Amino acid sequence: MDETESTYLKHCRKVVYMGHCQFLVTNHPVQKKGKHLKQKADHRTKPKHRNGKSMFAMVKNLKVVFGANLQRAKMATWRCIYGKSKDTLEARNDIKHMEQRDVLHSEPIEKGSHYLSPASYTLSKKEKEIMFECLESIKVPSRYSSNIKSIISTKDKKFINLKSHDYHVLMTQLLPVITRGFLADNVRATTTKLCVFLNAISQKIIDLDSLAALQEDVVQCLVSFELIFPLSFFNIMTHILCHVVKEIDIIDPVYLHNMFPFERYMDVLKKYVRNRSRPEASIAKGNGTEEGKGTLGRRAIMTTDNDLFRKVHFTVLQQSSLVAPYIEEHQAIVRSENIGKSDAWITCYHIDTFPAWLRQHLMGNETIDRQLAFLARGPSCSVSTFQGYEINGYTFYTRAKDKKSTNQNNDVRINAIRYDSTTSMYYGVIDNIWELDYGPLKVPLFRCQWIDDSGSSVVGPMV
Repeated sequence: MDETESTYLKHCRKVVYMGHCQFLVTNHPVQKKGKHLKQKADHRTKPKHRNGKSMFAMVKNLKVVFGANLQRAKMATWRCIYGKSKDTLEARNDIKHMEQRDVLHSEPIEKGSHYLSPASYTLSKKEKEIMFECLESIKVPSRYSSNIKSIISTKDKKFINLKSHDYHVLMTQLLPVITRGFLADNVRATTTKLCVFLNAISQKIIDLDSLAALQEDVVQCLVSFELIFPLSFFNIMTHILCHVVKEIDIIDPVYLHNMFPFERYMDVLKKYVRNRSRPEASIAKGNGTEEGKGTLGRRAIMTTDNDLFRKVHFTVLQQSSLVAPYIEEHQAIVRSENIGKSDAWITCYHIDTFPAWLRQHLMGNETIDRQLAFLARGPSCSVSTFQGYEINGYTFYTRAKDKKSTNQNNDVRINAIRYDSTTSMYYGVIDNIWELDYGPLKVPLFRCQWIDDSGSSVVGPMV
């Protein structure tokens, strides 16, 4: 800490932390060529890492006052949060006082006012309109974040009512998208690189071999930011980014130390409470029914397409581990009785005849698993359809419902095995949601319009 460079800004009256080039690897080209804030060669090495005892001895008598975080500072610098901008007259005067970046010096005009020339990071009125139009058009899945429309003011071109998790989603996912096409190349590229870094360190699984590259990326971002943003931007919350990677190495991934995942989950649990005198029981009961349930537009229909119904039933059987041994047995029987037939013919015949064969094969067998007996018997001809369905905390809508919703819950993805045993990634939109009734067992299925990696489109079976 005592080797970390800090500067007191006279006009902003705050301490900032600059000179991040010293955190680069030894003999880095940026250090040797002076392509940083000081414009001269800098061969300093990064401060030594201290152990817990020495750090405690240094800070045990400090009084800590927490301030705004990095995400808020960055969005404010673009003047998207009212009254929070780091690009103020005082910040420009500090730049002038330190004799840096002449183009950003404030220019006095009549009646004591000053003109602040647009900087490379400043958004024009037209660019703000484009950015907020893009934000307004974004639809995210339920529980992914706040409704984007509720955290922006399109009229005032401001962000409003942002919570910690909203900043997280903006900085890790949305910011590179909404700023694409404007801002100077160096500003956009460096900002996107920082967003990629923040997204990487927020993952649940981090490869230890990638930590060195992540450390170099974030330091290069901060060195570039020193040439772009005002000096007041580099408070302690910005400087801490230099130490996040080391923190991951010592005390595990960042997501384990964030508070908002627990706060968001507590909000989910509170919604289960129906009896305030027994909140724990209400939460336990609600959490137990979270596995899968229809939520919107329930309607009962009688199936008339026997071919589709048979394929749907086969899809359910194919996904059950209890049925797997009987699938192999039936395929062996079909091959032995149809020698010389192609694999494609065998597969089609197996799909068409397996449900009836399984039912006949297990009829009267009282030693099999109860769930297997219900599956072999087959579903009721009365099928429940839904416009919305929740499974393990995830919400799914049909295409028709999704068009009317403020959220996007219509898209799915699956890694499927073809008839020739090759695998391919399929992306789809949900057309119909069925719930098959196997007695005490209810099985939801989605019928989707699929497209694979090659761009081929197909209406798929229920999955």
